[in-house]
Amino acid sequence: MCTQSSCLNAGKCGCTDTSISVPAVYSNNTTICPVSTTNCSEVFSSNCICYDGPDIVEMGVSSGTSMAELMQKLILTHTNAGCANFDGTVIHAPLNITLSNVAATTFDVVWSAVPNAVTYNITVTDSNTLVVAHTSSVTAPVVSETVVGLTTATIYDVVIQVVDAVAATCDSLQYRMTTI
Repeated sequence: MCTQSSCLNAGKCGCTDTSISVPAVYSNNTTICPVSTTNCSEVFSSNCICYDGPDIVEMGVSSGTSMAELMQKLILTHTNAGCANFDGTVIHAPLNITLSNVAATTFDVVWSAVPNAVTYNITVTDSNTLVVAHTSSVTAPVVSETVVGLTTATIYDVVIQVVDAVAATCDSLQYRMTTI
């Protein structure tokens, strides 16, 4: 069940103190979901679905963890296991990255703080040419940056790298966005 206190995005997704139930009749109702050549899809914010099972210690997952964070941790476990240690003793890859306020040449990026982080490096690469379009660094505890100087209508890949006091690094998953 998702509650106001556990939903990471409570104001944007409609989480309330009660769970939302969907009658089974909707899955086969052709009035609501007409038969067509494409499936009737359902869109949800993965920040609004909260895990409510027992703690998964190895992954730092507890009741109230968003599906978005859980999915990131699962992917990191398989693609970059060295940066998927979530017990707080060493750095891990940045999580909960949000790209917002996308405009013609700028956007904002925000992520969750990583224990033991000293610096975060932001790299934005043109996904077609693989040319680095933007690099910057922020000092922890800052966990946001406004990226500027981009080209309109261009697809970019964004990676946040965390660096600790002994220069160990972990990269986030790669996120894709398009300027307006």
